[in-house]
Amino acid sequence: MNPKLPKRRAIRKKALTEMLNDPKWQQTYEFPIPNYVTNYAHDDGEMLIRFADGTGVLYTSHADFLTWRAYLETLRNTQPQHVLTGLLPQGEHFIDHIPQLLDRLAEKFKIPREALDGSIEGLRLVDEVIRKRGKKKCLTPEIFPMLVAVAGEHMRAQTNGRWEMRPGRTALGDPTIVTWEPWVIDPQQRVMNPWLWLYDDLYEPGPAAISGSVSVRISTRRVEPPPSQQPIAVTVVMKGKPLES
Repeated sequence: MNPKLPKRRAIRKKALTEMLNDPKWQQTYEFPIPNYVTNYAHDDGEMLIRFADGTGVLYTSHADFLTWRAYLETLRNTQPQHVLTGLLPQGEHFIDHIPQLLDRLAEKFKIPREALDGSIEGLRLVDEVIRKRGKKKCLTPEIFPMLVAVAGEHMRAQTNGRWEMRPGRTALGDPTIVTWEPWVIDPQQRVMNPWLWLYDDLYEPGPAAISGSVSVRISTRRVEPPPSQQPIAVTVVMKGKPLES
């Protein structure tokens, strides 16, 4: 999970142009930066990054800018990792833990245990709790496996399928490092992934609806290549410019 970072503000092109009309903003060469951005410093201590497309990011202080710069530099130097790394502590024994995970989900989310029966109605109850708790609070080693279990059990029930654990490839290319992936497979050997889209739904901005997303994955299931041919799944920590609203 990301560390606690100072707030920063995305600046649109027109607003940034107007800001730079203030002579107190001066370009600074204090920090080496990529050739597609420009740094500006203000007399009051604020820092501004201007991208090639004219948009930018405003930092309220020099210290905040340095904190973000150090964090982004750490990200650039970090090896990519499988999205399940640290999120599925049950590992290759995940299937054995599914009944207990559903019991704990019912208790944690205060949902009747009998409602978690593989039905779409049960998933809608889970969706309601996620909306109230907040998505990021569900992206933990405690709760995420519970959600994988309930989503996968719906897939299995709706397709008369079965669970299977597969050793996933790692982005590190080290054969001694294995991240086990839970999959659901129907009688025609078509596979369904109950965790990658779930991670995206919880991580990315916007509402998360397991009940809707899982239906899409069921309807688009297909025969997959052997696990050794599976594409590498990695955590995407940045997409494009590092802007936040």
